[in-house]
Amino acid sequence: SNVWIENNYIVSGDDCIAIKSGWDEYGIKFNMPTQHVIIRHLTCISPTSATIALGSEMSGGIRDVRAEHITAIDTESAVRIKTSPGRGAFVKDIYVRHVTMKTMKYVFWITGHYGSDPDNKFNPHALPDVENINYR
Repeated sequence: SNVWIENNYIVSGDDCIAIKSGWDEYGIKFNMPTQHVIIRHLTCISPTSATIALGSEMSGGIRDVRAEHITAIDTESAVRIKTSPGRGAFVKDIYVRHVTMKTMKYVFWITGHYGSDPDNKFNPHALPDVENINYR
């Protein structure tokens, strides 16, 4: 909680910024959301991944993420939300603005069945809520 990421230039083979908060039933039980995150003045080069990814391990919840003045160069997506049955919790109150994009596959990408669940204790009925996403 209460994280400020500012003035970064990242070249990566994975997501440049990954926001996470717990995995499956363990994250649901621990119930500690990632919240109040500000990302400003980020430049990302990542040909196979996202500039900013929310999830996939997000079972504690993700809320109140603000991203602005972002430059995405040769990335798969500017913003990606990765969810899956069994994750539960939520991704909400996400605000993204002033994004410059150069050579990318997706501007905004949400995946509702990302990855697999290797733990046999996960609850396939624990579905995540995604709400109040603002992308300008």
